[in-house]
Amino acid sequence: MQKVYCATIISTFTNPQLIMGLDSYLYGTRTFQVYHSQVDNEPLEQTTEFQTLIEDTHFKDYPVDTTPWASYTVTYPLAYWCKASAIHNWFVQNVQRGKDDCGEYSVTSEELSRLGNVVRSVLDNPVKAKIYLPNVEGCFFGDQEYAQWYFDKLKYTKSRIEAILSYQNDAIQDEDFRRFHKYGNVIQLPTRNNTFDNFIYSSSW
Repeated sequence: MQKVYCATIISTFTNPQLIMGLDSYLYGTRTFQVYHSQVDNEPLEQTTEFQTLIEDTHFKDYPVDTTPWASYTVTYPLAYWCKASAIHNWFVQNVQRGKDDCGEYSVTSEELSRLGNVVRSVLDNPVKAKIYLPNVEGCFFGDQEYAQWYFDKLKYTKSRIEAILSYQNDAIQDEDFRRFHKYGNVIQLPTRNNTFDNFIYSSSW
């Protein structure tokens, strides 16, 4: 369990099959408040979403933190790679400052976009693979050849990044629309899609 002050971490990431070697993960997070905003000295009131969560996960009677700013963070799965050393190495060099330590690192939308551009460049010009996205050796990091499996992983990466950034951009526009109409006479707002607070990359082997 990750330690966060006055917050609960909820992970929805399904663990992959146990395969020895390099595993890499990308996920998005969103933090929600446990209680509605407190007015004067009124008693704290849990949000409907939080009540539903603890009931559905059978924690209805657990001792909830009673500080007004208590929150919980949900982790959403976005991508998973097995023995994709080239993709992993890109994150190590461009996000982790060269430190390959199986840690968790925050990734910006701009960085994901940059990775997507590099992947597209290699797919458009495969002979540049060793220059733009080279495989790296490591403990069970997989084959070092630039064969079909290598390009299949790039195609997967391209599709995931495009889907993630498309969702995030649409959700930002949706949030901006709802914020703009917050105090207006709007009868029905669009279906709500939250943006991610953060993107996280992690790896293990």
